[in-house]
Amino acid sequence: MALHGMNVSPRDLDIVINFKDMKKAEKAFEDYVTSKTKSLQPLINCLAWDILLRINDVEIQILGENEEGEYCRELKEENLDFINLNKKDIPCFKLKIDANIYERTNKLKKQS
Repeated sequence: MALHGMNVSPRDLDIVINFKDMKKAEKAFEDYVTSKTKSLQPLINCLAWDILLRINDVEIQILGENEEGEYCRELKEENLDFINLNKKDIPCFKLKIDANIYERTNKLKKQS
């Protein structure tokens, strides 16, 4: 939300990737202390895994899902905004997409 220009103080950063790229994420962050890749309790019939790390007091969760996962199925260019930060285009879910995923996953969490 902060990258979209909203006046918020984020406490963490969530990075969503396809599970097949988890090894690439581990390699990309190898200079930082990371947790081991662990499986998460599925909200639906789709498995998910995560890696946790801290960079400059920011907690980062790298979430890996298969293509049918709640987040990965929304990783389509039409659902993303590309926000330029330090001369790099950072893909972020459009706010409406992010809000819809958040609503769906929180409903699922409450049901389980």
